[in-house]
Amino acid sequence: MVVKRRFPRRKYLILFNSYLYTVKSIYRRKMPDGKHLVSLRFNETKEQYRAQVDDLTLVKDIKKGDQVTIHLGNGGYMCIEKGDKMPKNGQILSCEV
Repeated sequence: MVVKRRFPRRKYLILFNSYLYTVKSIYRRKMPDGKHLVSLRFNETKEQYRAQVDDLTLVKDIKKGDQVTIHLGNGGYMCIEKGDKMPKNGQILSCEV
C-alpha cells in the first residue's frame, strides 16, 4: 500500500500600490460575449485603465469629476473604489489568495 504524502497548499500574497485620481472620462462598451469593457481616463496621469466587468451596476456610480482610489497589485490585479480610500498610517494593503 502506497501512502500519498500531503503537502500544504501554497498561499499567494498580492501587494497593492494605491493611487488617488480624479476621473476625466469613463466609457462603457458591451462586448460580444455579454461582458462590458470599462475604460477610465484620469486628470493626474496619461495612462488609461480598462477593466472587464460582468455587471454594469458595479461601476454605475462612477462619473466624470469623481475621485477614485485605484489599487494596482502584482500579477495584473486591480481594484477601484469610489472616494478617498488610501491606506492610512503606512498600512500595506494585501490580499491572500
